[in-house]
Amino acid sequence: MKNIGKILKKILIKIWRFILARKNVAVRFVLMLFYSIIHFFVHIALLILSMLQFLVLFLTVRHSEAIKTLSHRLVTYAYKLTRYITLNENEKPFPFHSFPEELELAEPTDLTNPLPPLPEEDVTITRKKAETTTPPPGTGKEETAEVKPSAAEEKEEVQEAIILDHKNDKP
Repeated sequence: MKNIGKILKKILIKIWRFILARKNVAVRFVLMLFYSIIHFFVHIALLILSMLQFLVLFLTVRHSEAIKTLSHRLVTYAYKLTRYITLNENEKPFPFHSFPEELELAEPTDLTNPLPPLPEEDVTITRKKAETTTPPPGTGKEETAEVKPSAAEEKEEVQEAIILDHKNDKP
């Protein structure tokens, strides 16, 4: 019986040493589960921020720099989380270290479209108005004659200029 007790004691000691030798693996597994949950919520936040960014872009024809920067930093954080979860990096991400900075600069985006051309009807009406305001030939006033647009035409030109100036601004 004493021999069986010694053998069992040696087996238990080896099992205990085996478990203690893998303590770091168990801790890493728990941390991987914790970071996997965070990773899920980061992806949900990125989805919400992307939808919000496209809504802002659609309404204002410009992206929000704050949303773009936050999204970029969250993408970098998701990248760091993925590297830790897949055992490609040993440094623990954010709650245990600082929030990661951007890995690379974000590219500028320009999603503006040029104004569509005026329909032919509007162009011919404008030409006809210009032709009717010029003085008849031979009166000597051909050189000094100016075609003055109406108030409605001036308003359209100002609006078109504002739109064109708006498209030339780079975010």
